[in-house]
Amino acid sequence: MIYDFQATIRKELKKNVQSLREQGIVPGVVYGPELKENINVALDLVKLEKIFNEAGENSLINLQLEGEKETREVLIKDINFEPVTHRIAHVDFYQIKKGEKLEIEPELSFVGIAPAVKELGGILIKSLAKIEIRCLPKDMISHIEVDLTTMKNFGDKISVRDLKVPADVEILTDLDETVVVIAAPREEEVAAPKAEVKEPEVVGKKEASADAPAEGDKAAKK
Repeated sequence: MIYDFQATIRKELKKNVQSLREQGIVPGVVYGPELKENINVALDLVKLEKIFNEAGENSLINLQLEGEKETREVLIKDINFEPVTHRIAHVDFYQIKKGEKLEIEPELSFVGIAPAVKELGGILIKSLAKIEIRCLPKDMISHIEVDLTTMKNFGDKISVRDLKVPADVEILTDLDETVVVIAAPREEEVAAPKAEVKEPEVVGKKEASADAPAEGDKAAKK
């Protein structure tokens, strides 16, 4: 999906940035291989947050700069947040060169329930959260679905080569790398047998010797 967004050129660079943010304005910059110099811009915070929440960093944006008739194809290349409020503090836009293929990392979206988990009690182990791809801007995708309903037995796995992507998208991640696998449930620990309980030995107690005099003999000698 392509998003449209408007921005104004920020000429007063020495103006207090914090003051701009308090007015709901976010400073940003546009850069790219076809630009002789970076373009400093000012953006509406509410509209920018809406686009970022929907598009993330892997969606194409048609950026309309103040005073320009044509839009610029850009991507959100880097974004900074305020530490306390977590609101957007600054954003970098990368202007795409016409005909240039981009390398991006769409997230993996795991859908469905694995029968091996639901019916057999298997453990689902996810190894990847995103993969790297290369494509033209028009072929960009924000996420890739991973169908878990095909995983029916212990040991079943889905590798990168099993992922379904558009024909014009090139996968750069190792195709043999595991995305998700089903592991068998852990065996319950067998209870250890109870140890035989022995009567405690009384310290200092001596067994009577055959040569020791009996109590009656001791009394007779007195």
